[in-house]
Amino acid sequence: MRAPLLLALAATLLAATSAAATPPRVVNMFDRLFGRTDGSVLILREVTDNHGLHTVRQIDTLLITRDLATGGDTRYRAVDRILDLGPEADPRIAAPVLVDPVNPYRARAADGAWPLDDPRFGEEVTLGPMGLELTTYDGETFELPLENFSAHLERTLAATRAVLPPVEVDGAEAADSFDAAAYDSPLEECSGVTGMRLGPDEPALALVACEDLETGQQVRVWVVVPPLE
Repeated sequence: MRAPLLLALAATLLAATSAAATPPRVVNMFDRLFGRTDGSVLILREVTDNHGLHTVRQIDTLLITRDLATGGDTRYRAVDRILDLGPEADPRIAAPVLVDPVNPYRARAADGAWPLDDPRFGEEVTLGPMGLELTTYDGETFELPLENFSAHLERTLAATRAVLPPVEVDGAEAADSFDAAAYDSPLEECSGVTGMRLGPDEPALALVACEDLETGQQVRVWVVVPPLE
């Protein structure tokens, strides 16, 4: 009877040790559509960072302006930064000071933009060797070459981290684990989620989800996809 008891005790100790172990530092980025003008689209991007701790979560929000003609980002504006230090901290919530943060609703109005939401029922999006392809219900096709998609993804992720670099947290890992170039094999790490056609003679928008299996880092980003010529 001693062997089963020892095995059970070992399993209990192993579970307790695993629960207490420091988790890896994981930084995720998630987009949602927020507005558009005749020539641009506004995107709210949320960045979460656990700083390698069980109870800590940093949440940053940025407002991105993206040009519909080029697909490139033209402006990044900080919106909000909240640091949740967990139930044992006093105070639990910290709000590091941001330089010139914007109210996204006022910024949208000032830009002359109207609201734009993620679609409830979107268009079909696929990611293949030729690139990112969106096909509408009536058969119109939009396509972004794979190398263009990869380059845009790395640029927008790197710029996001540069605009709002991480804060220091006591007891946290010192190194920022976020890697804007993590998705160097997009056919293996990324997939199309949904898409949206904007209008006649305009590009489409595609939502792409990527996950780095080594670090657990995840991103969901909206991308401008031009019509297939």
